Amino acid sequence: MPLWNRIAFVVVPAMIVFVDCTGQSQNDSPDAAKRGAQVLPLGRLPNCRRVEISTMAWPEIGSSDGTLTLRLPAEGSRRLPSGTNGMWIIREGTFSYRYAPVEERRNDSIATDPTSAAHGWCLDQLDGAATLVQYVYAPYAATGPGYYLQAYRPVDARRELRLIGYARDTSRAAILLAIARSVRLHASPSRP
Repeated sequence: MPLWNRIAFVVVPAMIVFVDCTGQSQNDSPDAAKRGAQVLPLGRLPNCRRVEISTMAWPEIGSSDGTLTLRLPAEGSRRLPSGTNGMWIIREGTFSYRYAPVEERRNDSIATDPTSAAHGWCLDQLDGAATLVQYVYAPYAATGPGYYLQAYRPVDARRELRLIGYARDTSRAAILLAIARSVRLHASPSRP
């Protein structure tokens, strides 16, 4: 059942109250149902969901530019042919990265929009930095139905690492979060 069908939103001045309407879902931690309601200051997003996928057995793959490593499932994963830097095929999906200028207006807009959490936006730690993440099922996307992940991790004051993932197989979609959490930066990329 999609997240937005399980949560009721009550907006009160200066805060958003998230109320779980179904008790505990299969993706919640055991203590999530006990909390009942979570009060967040306006503009603060929830933490991204936890996934119980170990990436330790997955091979560590280096980017062709040498700026990062990540772990990908061994089964069905491969780098796209040369000329396409920073993109890998995963079983029934893709995962990619690029460096780009920080978009402050996007970050501010998402952080202050009370509907952002309903659209899959959350906060996570990627390689030690607070990261804005969207992880959501999109049934009518141009590339087809599936789970999509986009993450914006700051590199410095002017640049960010953008991660983008897609998984058509909804039973395996959580690997997108696991792959994103496996990313490690090694060298500063050249400025765009």
